[in-house]
Amino acid sequence: MRFFVYGTLKPGHERYPVVEPFVTRVERAHTPGHLFDLGPYPAAQFDSRASDMISGYLIWTVDEDHVLRSLDVIEGHPHLFVRQTIVVNVDGRTSSAYGYE
Repeated sequence: MRFFVYGTLKPGHERYPVVEPFVTRVERAHTPGHLFDLGPYPAAQFDSRASDMISGYLIWTVDEDHVLRSLDVIEGHPHLFVRQTIVVNVDGRTSSAYGYE
């Protein structure tokens, strides 16, 4: 599974240890949209028409079900973030990511 992360789930950040044991590959990436500062963490609104780019990482993981369940609890509570499919690196590749609603 491939996932785009841009905030506390980035390598070296607060929540990365949740996924780190399952990560098999990490690659810098970007996607069009807008990043907002919510205080303790950032929030992204992905928008394929935006001229701004959100920088982050693509992470590849094993044990997709476990990783998604863990991330849904972390990122989906209290339902501020919703898992979406986005285009990354402007090369047409898609990835899952959590966006701010």
